[in-house]
This record gives sequence, C-alpha cells and structure tokens, in this order.
Amino acid sequence: MSARPITRLARFAALPAVAAIACLSLTATSQADPTMTKTQAQQKVNDLYTQAADLNQAYNKAKIDATNANNKLGNIQGQIDAQQAKIDSLSTVVAQFAASAYRGGRISSLTSLLETNSPQTFLDQMATLGYLSATQRATVTDLVKTRSILDKQLKEAQKTSTTASQALAVATQRNTEGHTLMDQAKAIEKEYHLYTDGSIGTPPDNPEPPPVRAVPVIQYAKSELGKPYSWGAAGPGSFDCSGLTMMAWKQAGVDLPHQSYEQYQAITHIPISQVQPGDLIFYGHSAAGIHHVAIYVGGGKIIHAPDFNQVVKYADMRSMSDLYAAGRP
Repeated sequence: MSARPITRLARFAALPAVAAIACLSLTATSQADPTMTKTQAQQKVNDLYTQAADLNQAYNKAKIDATNANNKLGNIQGQIDAQQAKIDSLSTVVAQFAASAYRGGRISSLTSLLETNSPQTFLDQMATLGYLSATQRATVTDLVKTRSILDKQLKEAQKTSTTASQALAVATQRNTEGHTLMDQAKAIEKEYHLYTDGSIGTPPDNPEPPPVRAVPVIQYAKSELGKPYSWGAAGPGSFDCSGLTMMAWKQAGVDLPHQSYEQYQAITHIPISQVQPGDLIFYGHSAAGIHHVAIYVGGGKIIHAPDFNQVVKYADMRSMSDLYAAGRP
C-alpha cells in the first residue's frame, strides 16, 4: 500500500486577457452618401478610420493582457509543481512507515492517512501522526500554509483566465469588424478621389541634442519619415503610432509593448516641461483614455505615425488638443 499522491492542478493553455473590451458602435454605411461634398467625404473616412483604429488598440491591449495573465498563471503552477515534488518525497517516507506498520500490525491510522482525498488533511495528518522527524514536520507545516495560499491564487488566476479569454475573443471579433470599416473608408476614398497626405512636416529648428541612449531612437524615427500609417503595423513598410515608438526604442535595447496605454504604464512618467529628445508623448483625456503616442525630437516637435491617409511625419507636440503626459523609457 502506498501513499495517495496529491492530484496536480491542470495547466491552462488559454491566452487570457484582463481587460474588458468596450463595444464600439459601428454605424457606418457600406457606401458613401452621393450627396456628400468632398470635405464631408474626407470627414466620413476619418471617422471610419478612427473607429477601426480604436478597435485595433483594444485588440492589441487584449493580446498583451493575455500574455501577462498566462505568464502569471504559469508561474503559480510552477510553484505548485515544485511543492508537489516535495510532497512526493515525503509520501515515500510515509509509505515506508506504512510497510513497517503493516508488518507490526498497526495500520489503522496510516490507512486513514493514505486514503484521504484532501491535500490539506493528508499534510496535516502526516505532520501529527508522529511518522516524520521534527524537521520534516516543519517542512510539512510550511507546505500546508504555502499550498493554501497558492491554491487561492490559482483560483483567482483561473477566474481571470475565463473572463479574459472571453474579452480576447470579443476583441478579436471586433478587430475583424474594423477591417470592414476600413474597406468602407477605402471605397469612399476611391469614389471621391481622396488621397494620402504624403507631407512629412517640418523638422525642429536647432533642437537640443538627445541624450546618448536616445540617439539611435531619434535616428530610427527620422529614417522612417514618409512611410504610411497602417494599423497594427511595426515596420518595415508601415507603422501605427505605438508600432513606431516600440521599434524606435528597440534600437536602444528597450522592449516596449505594442499599445499606447501599455507603453504609458511601462515607463517612468515625467513632467511635460522636462521632456528631452527620445521621450514619449501621450495623448488622451485621461490615463485610461490614452489613444496615441509619439516621439519627442526637440524644439517642441514630435515624430509620429498620426492616422490613416497620412505618413510618419514631424508635428508640433501640442498640435493635438488632448496632450496628456510624457514618459521616459
């Protein structure tokens, strides 16, 4: 007769997300209103692209949240697995006692111990029946406490996994709908002969030199001027806003997530009055509402991938009314 091992908790392969995905209203029609002026058609296109970009931002965040949650879940499971190895070792000791007790005709307490289905009861009884040394009993006591904490943490992670997996599924579907919005926008562009603005803007006059670590960041951003905006893109042929900043700072050995809000969360925040070339500039009416990020290049100017129908370009840092914050990777 041998000790019954504690059942291992199953691993979860799902990639969860931690944030709920807000459903955006898709009110665009499949065709342009023939009575629209060219200016109205351009506004319609801009609105469609903005909706599509918001959906893509939510999708990118869901993927990041999924990875983070899955990593946390795996870490907890790894700790439980390590504990399982210790428990297996102690179970072997108890099994040896069981064999000895059987030969000696004293097996009632051991039988009760080895047949328990409760990990907590199993560990408690191992510690109290006198079959272990003082050191082993101390180890069991520690295992009982730690295992209880880990079991609670794992249950929390499982709940997060379920909720987040659903959120990721919603985000994926909404991102697909975003492609439909883009197709509608392109149809209007074609009908009204609207074209991409290829202007790269005006560089700053006599900008302050960047810190040494930001030199490759600025160089990279300048090398990408004129490349078109494309949602979800991080080069080499096109970029969205966070794709550009992510790749620029990658040149300096810094890994940033591909999402503007997540980049804001990942770096040190600084007063806008203290920005230096290479710092990131964020736009939105609140932290949770951050929707755009750019690279400060000095002289009050930024380089950014602004929007559909535009290219990576220079712009005034305050050209957007919802300038929110600055940060330094």
